Amino acid sequence: MVKMDMRQWNIRWSYSHATDPDDEYLVAYGAIAVLPGTSPRLLVTEEWGSPRVGWLRGDNTFLYEPETGAEGEYLIMFEYPIETPRIELVSGVGGTAALLNSSYGVRSHVFGRGNEIAAGFGPDRPALDFTVGTIDDRRVLMRADGDDDPSLTAYDLITGEQVINQWSPLQLEDHEGPWRLGRGHGRPRVAEVFENRIQLYGSDGYIESLIDMLDACACCLPIVLVFDDAAGPSLVVSREHAGAVWCYGASATSAPDADFVPFSGPIADYPGKVVGARLGRWRDVPVLALRTDVGISLWDLESDEWVCHIPVPARVHDIAFGRDGTLAAIAETGPLLIDIT
Repeated sequence: MVKMDMRQWNIRWSYSHATDPDDEYLVAYGAIAVLPGTSPRLLVTEEWGSPRVGWLRGDNTFLYEPETGAEGEYLIMFEYPIETPRIELVSGVGGTAALLNSSYGVRSHVFGRGNEIAAGFGPDRPALDFTVGTIDDRRVLMRADGDDDPSLTAYDLITGEQVINQWSPLQLEDHEGPWRLGRGHGRPRVAEVFENRIQLYGSDGYIESLIDMLDACACCLPIVLVFDDAAGPSLVVSREHAGAVWCYGASATSAPDADFVPFSGPIADYPGKVVGARLGRWRDVPVLALRTDVGISLWDLESDEWVCHIPVPARVHDIAFGRDGTLAAIAETGPLLIDIT
């Protein structure tokens, strides 16, 4: 049995918009990112779900600075609710740019000098999801749209123009398995569960590689939790039979069409049920952060050991990694900043 709670943790800071015990400000959906700098600054999108909030039920984006005490500074606030918030940070475009999925579409906000990035990408409505990557040395944002007939479209990150000649819409209506937009080898790609395999699509809509899942079964429908290269290697993380989590990967130096092979797993013995995941680097170590229905479980991908489990008495919507070894999270109760020692 894998040992849990190897590291100590402490919630350094938390914030709630509730002003008295009778307030019912609950974050129904949320996304979070940690801006670069010497002290953590948390960029958080919060969709409030309380009926008492009234007209404030929109995708509210705040900038929190736990070290200075600046809390809840509005950057942007849209009028309508959104169920698919997402934040991705992009550097090297005249500063750090935050890309936000909002009720008015995917929008950008630049921190620092310059504004070398488009203000928006695609239709003025929320995307199902989006990711950022490159193709032929061109930086693009790829977004998924359409509930019944989902398709993928890419836009130039600098001009915001649709990339027509290089990217064609990827139609997924003929596929019944769960799919996820992600990034591998720096390129936007799609991972889709089909029977006992995970199919990885390229930008042209054709399958580039296949993953034979090690523990797929008919009784537990497998899902792709995350597909990303944020930890270093390109990894596809799936939840398979009896909740076991598997990582399939290709090294950062391998060819983009290289086969994905078992990288880590089975990852088990975590409390609760896994509902999501985030890949990244914690103290320069590649890690997998699992969101469960009882908190956060952090897995070291190098040593194949648990770092710690952090119980959170509210649903966790998203997780981000700070450069100082902290974890940031947005839960139903609001944002958290967590120290791990």
